[in-house]
Amino acid sequence: MIRNSILSVLVVLSTLFTSCKQETKETPAPLVDVKTFFKNGEKSSFRISPDGNYFSYRANYKGKTNIFVQKINETKAVRVTNDTLRSIFNYFWKGDRIVYAQDIGGDENFQLFSVKADGTNLKALTPFPGIRSDVTDALLDIKGKEKELIVQIN
Repeated sequence: MIRNSILSVLVVLSTLFTSCKQETKETPAPLVDVKTFFKNGEKSSFRISPDGNYFSYRANYKGKTNIFVQKINETKAVRVTNDTLRSIFNYFWKGDRIVYAQDIGGDENFQLFSVKADGTNLKALTPFPGIRSDVTDALLDIKGKEKELIVQIN
Protein backbone atom coordinates (compact mmCIF):
# COMPACT_ATOMS: atom_id res chain seq x y z
CA MET A 1 0.00 0.00 0.00
CA ILE A 2 2.75 2.43 0.98
CA ARG A 3 4.64 1.30 -2.04
CA ASN A 4 1.71 2.21 -4.33
CA SER A 5 1.37 5.61 -2.63
CA ILE A 6 5.05 6.38 -3.11
CA LEU A 7 4.84 5.27 -6.75
CA SER A 8 1.79 7.50 -7.29
CA VAL A 9 3.58 10.50 -5.76
CA LEU A 10 6.62 9.89 -7.97
CA VAL A 11 4.46 9.70 -11.08
CA VAL A 12 2.70 12.97 -10.16
CA LEU A 13 6.02 14.69 -9.43
CA SER A 14 7.62 13.53 -12.68
CA THR A 15 4.56 14.69 -14.64
CA LEU A 16 4.67 18.03 -12.89
CA PHE A 17 8.41 18.37 -13.47
CA THR A 18 8.16 17.60 -17.20
CA SER A 19 5.21 19.96 -17.69
CA CYS A 20 7.15 22.84 -16.07
CA LYS A 21 10.04 22.39 -18.46
CA GLN A 22 10.41 25.38 -20.78
CA GLU A 23 9.88 24.42 -24.40
CA THR A 24 12.10 25.88 -27.09
CA LYS A 25 10.23 27.80 -29.74
CA GLU A 26 10.74 26.79 -33.34
CA THR A 27 11.91 29.49 -35.68
CA PRO A 28 9.71 29.75 -38.76
CA ALA A 29 11.18 28.90 -42.13
CA PRO A 30 12.20 31.90 -44.22
CA LEU A 31 9.78 33.04 -46.89
CA VAL A 32 10.74 32.19 -50.47
CA ASP A 33 10.09 34.74 -53.17
CA VAL A 34 7.37 33.61 -55.62
CA LYS A 35 9.62 34.21 -58.66
CA THR A 36 12.35 32.10 -57.11
CA PHE A 37 9.90 29.33 -56.16
CA PHE A 38 8.48 29.00 -59.70
CA LYS A 39 11.75 29.65 -61.54
CA ASN A 40 12.92 27.00 -64.00
CA GLY A 41 15.88 24.95 -62.86
CA GLU A 42 19.23 25.45 -64.53
CA LYS A 43 18.88 21.99 -66.12
CA SER A 44 15.85 19.68 -66.11
CA SER A 45 14.14 16.73 -67.81
CA PHE A 46 17.24 14.54 -68.09
CA ARG A 47 17.02 11.56 -70.45
CA ILE A 48 19.55 8.87 -71.42
CA SER A 49 19.89 7.82 -75.05
CA PRO A 50 18.85 4.23 -75.87
CA ASP A 51 22.47 3.25 -76.60
CA GLY A 52 23.64 4.80 -73.30
CA ASN A 53 26.27 6.99 -74.98
CA TYR A 54 24.51 10.34 -74.49
CA PHE A 55 22.26 12.14 -72.07
CA SER A 56 20.00 15.06 -72.82
CA TYR A 57 18.35 17.77 -70.79
CA ARG A 58 16.39 20.99 -71.10
CA ALA A 59 18.17 24.28 -70.29
CA ASN A 60 17.89 27.98 -71.00
CA TYR A 61 18.96 29.49 -74.32
CA LYS A 62 18.18 33.18 -74.82
CA GLY A 63 15.34 33.09 -72.32
CA LYS A 64 13.62 29.95 -73.64
CA THR A 65 14.00 26.28 -72.69
CA ASN A 66 15.80 24.25 -75.36
CA ILE A 67 17.26 20.73 -75.58
CA PHE A 68 20.94 19.99 -75.06
CA VAL A 69 22.78 16.70 -75.63
CA GLN A 70 26.04 15.69 -74.01
CA LYS A 71 28.18 12.64 -74.65
CA ILE A 72 28.88 10.55 -71.56
CA ASN A 73 32.31 11.37 -70.01
CA GLU A 74 32.54 14.70 -71.87
CA THR A 75 32.03 18.16 -70.42
CA LYS A 76 30.66 20.07 -73.41
CA ALA A 77 27.00 19.82 -74.43
CA VAL A 78 25.53 20.56 -77.85
CA ARG A 79 22.33 22.57 -78.14
CA VAL A 80 20.14 20.64 -80.60
CA THR A 81 17.20 23.07 -80.69
CA ASN A 82 17.37 26.81 -81.28
CA ASP A 83 14.01 28.25 -80.33
CA THR A 84 13.97 31.82 -79.00
CA LEU A 85 10.20 32.37 -79.18
CA ARG A 86 8.63 29.38 -77.36
CA SER A 87 10.11 26.95 -74.84
CA ILE A 88 10.23 23.22 -75.51
CA PHE A 89 8.40 21.31 -72.79
CA ASN A 90 8.35 17.67 -73.84
CA TYR A 91 10.79 15.43 -75.67
CA PHE A 92 12.09 11.86 -75.77
CA TRP A 93 14.73 9.73 -77.47
CA LYS A 94 13.71 7.55 -80.41
CA GLY A 95 16.72 5.55 -81.55
CA ASP A 96 19.57 7.98 -82.24
CA ARG A 97 17.18 10.93 -82.60
CA ILE A 98 15.29 13.24 -80.29
CA VAL A 99 11.58 13.79 -80.92
CA TYR A 100 9.94 16.88 -79.48
CA ALA A 101 6.72 18.85 -79.76
CA GLN A 102 6.87 22.57 -80.45
CA ASP A 103 4.17 25.23 -80.42
CA ILE A 104 4.75 27.24 -83.56
CA GLY A 105 3.20 30.70 -83.42
CA GLY A 106 1.70 30.41 -79.93
CA ASP A 107 -1.63 28.96 -81.08
CA GLU A 108 -1.24 25.70 -79.09
CA ASN A 109 -1.13 23.74 -82.36
CA PHE A 110 1.95 21.70 -81.57
CA GLN A 111 3.99 20.20 -84.39
CA LEU A 112 6.37 17.26 -84.00
CA PHE A 113 10.04 17.49 -84.90
CA SER A 114 12.99 15.13 -84.87
CA VAL A 115 16.70 15.96 -84.70
CA LYS A 116 19.91 13.94 -84.47
CA ALA A 117 21.95 13.94 -81.26
CA ASP A 118 24.53 16.28 -82.80
CA GLY A 119 21.85 18.86 -83.73
CA THR A 120 21.86 18.10 -87.45
CA ASN A 121 19.19 16.74 -89.77
CA LEU A 122 16.18 18.54 -88.25
CA LYS A 123 12.95 17.07 -89.64
CA ALA A 124 9.40 18.38 -89.29
CA LEU A 125 7.37 15.20 -88.72
CA THR A 126 3.95 16.92 -88.83
CA PRO A 127 4.41 20.12 -90.87
CA PHE A 128 0.73 21.01 -91.04
CA PRO A 129 -0.04 24.64 -90.04
CA GLY A 130 -3.14 25.09 -87.89
CA ILE A 131 -3.19 21.40 -86.93
CA ARG A 132 -2.34 20.09 -83.47
CA SER A 133 -0.36 16.87 -83.33
CA ASP A 134 0.87 14.70 -80.49
CA VAL A 135 2.52 11.31 -79.99
CA THR A 136 0.02 8.66 -78.95
CA ASP A 137 2.60 5.88 -78.66
CA ALA A 138 6.34 6.10 -79.25
CA LEU A 139 6.55 2.32 -79.79
CA LEU A 140 9.78 2.30 -77.79
CA ASP A 141 9.63 -1.33 -76.70
CA ILE A 142 8.48 -2.93 -79.95
CA LYS A 143 11.19 -4.60 -81.99
CA GLY A 144 11.12 -3.61 -85.66
CA LYS A 145 9.38 -0.29 -84.94
CA GLU A 146 12.53 1.71 -84.16
CA LYS A 147 11.70 4.38 -86.74
CA GLU A 148 7.92 4.54 -86.27
CA LEU A 149 5.53 6.47 -84.01
CA ILE A 150 1.77 6.50 -83.62
CA VAL A 151 0.77 10.15 -84.00
CA GLN A 152 -2.60 11.79 -83.43
CA ILE A 153 -3.68 14.85 -85.38
CA ASN A 154 -6.81 16.86 -84.72
